[in-house]
Amino acid sequence: MLDAPARRRLGLYRLHLYLPMTVEMPSRGMTPHSHPQRHARLAALLAAELAALAAG
Repeated sequence: MLDAPARRRLGLYRLHLYLPMTVEMPSRGMTPHSHPQRHARLAALLAAELAALAAG
């Protein structure tokens, strides 16, 4: 079982992964129009991590 600081670090590590994946999409020729599932999935993952971090 993870304690609160470990859960927070894990959430931050996940954000550190999902943000570059999102930001680098256009430079790799991927847009929300050309890859809607990828864009939606990353948006959902980012929103979930931010909500979890905000909830504490």
